[in-house]
Amino acid sequence: MYAIQKFVMQVMNEKGIRKSELAKRLGYKNIAKGCRRIDDFLLKLELNRNIIDNLHGALDVSETLLQENLQETRRELEVERLKQEEVERRNFIPFLFCHTVERIPRQITICGLIGADRMRFINLPREFNTLPEFEQDDILRKLIEEKISKYNGCVPTFGKITCFTLKRSYDEEERFREVYDLSGNRIPCPADECRKIYEGRAMVFLKGKEIGSFLRERWSL
Repeated sequence: MYAIQKFVMQVMNEKGIRKSELAKRLGYKNIAKGCRRIDDFLLKLELNRNIIDNLHGALDVSETLLQENLQETRRELEVERLKQEEVERRNFIPFLFCHTVERIPRQITICGLIGADRMRFINLPREFNTLPEFEQDDILRKLIEEKISKYNGCVPTFGKITCFTLKRSYDEEERFREVYDLSGNRIPCPADECRKIYEGRAMVFLKGKEIGSFLRERWSL
C-alpha cells in the first residue's frame, strides 16, 4: 500500500468516515459507483481525477498535506519502476520482433485468447551477442525461416510479416537496431518505423480472471 492510500484510510478511520459517506462527499450521486471508484483507488491506486481533485475537501484535510502524500506516492512508484527495470535488465534475452501489416490486431479478443501479440517475439539464445557473426547469421536465418513457414508468413490477427527487428540489449538505442528481411538478410538502411518495437499485450478477462493463458495451455496454442 502506498503513502496516499495509507493516508486516506488513516483519516477515514480517525474521523469515522464510511466509504459511502466519502463517496457522497466526493460528489457521487450514484453511491455504489462512487464506492467502486474509491475501492479502485484504495486497492489498485487508480488515480481517478474526480477523487484526487476533491479528496482534501471530502476528508477535510489541508491540500498541502494531501499533495505531500501524493508526492511520496510518486516517489514510491518511481523506486518500484527502477527496481523492476533493473530486474528486466538482468533477465533480458536478445530477441527478434516481427513487424506485420497490421500494427493493431484485427480481432483483439482472439489475439488475447491465443497470445498472438507474443507470437511477434522470437527469443534468441542468451549468449547470442557473444557468438561469432556467422553463427549469429545462421541462427537468425533459421529462426526467421521457421517463423515464416509456421503460419504461411503471417502472425494470426496481425497479418503478413513484413520484416524483423533485432534487439540485442535492454538499453539499446532504437536508431542502432538491425532490421532483417524475410530471407534473414540485413536491410542496410531500414525505415525508422522498422526499428520500432511494440510490446503492448492483449489480455482477456472473465469474472476478473485472465483466461488466455489457461486456454493456451489447454490447447497448446
